[in-house]
Amino acid sequence: MNSDVNATGARSLLPTRKWWAALITALTAVVINWIQAGAFSKEILIALIGVVSQAAVSYLVPNESTPGGVPLKR
Repeated sequence: MNSDVNATGARSLLPTRKWWAALITALTAVVINWIQAGAFSKEILIALIGVVSQAAVSYLVPNESTPGGVPLKR
């Protein structure tokens, strides 16, 4: 899972702030595209599927080699 390890070795299952920032940016782009198009279309559905698949893959890939992330309560 996309979790970070603190000094005690505990892992967080919460997504990192970077994951949330990327997801919100991608979803905002899809919503703007939808507003511009005026109706839900096949192209917007394809973009939405891309956003969902990117979010799932980036959540499932370990974030162990990246410092920072979600701070754990101590």
